[in-house]
Amino acid sequence: MQAQLNPRAGSDLLRRYRERGLWGGLALGAIGGAMVCGPHVHDWSLTASGAVMFGLSTGLGLLGWFFGSLAVGSVAGVGAHDAAEPDGHADGAHHADPGSDAN
Repeated sequence: MQAQLNPRAGSDLLRRYRERGLWGGLALGAIGGAMVCGPHVHDWSLTASGAVMFGLSTGLGLLGWFFGSLAVGSVAGVGAHDAAEPDGHADGAHHADPGSDAN
């Protein structure tokens, strides 16, 4: 049996996971950007190096925010089986038996 969160606690949990994912992604992006730019420090302009670091930090920060949201769903136990219809199909599609003539 799963414990139900009240909406306030669920909202706080989602905010906390998203925030941690965002900051973790930004940090990993900055480290990755420094590793990518490091060997090219004499070849690339400051603008190019900054753009690479900004792009990696922003991209990984957004991915961290998104995966933080997914982590909350994972912790809460929300999945496709919860949204499935009685026939077991989560998408609402009713599939015919392979041997039948129904399309």
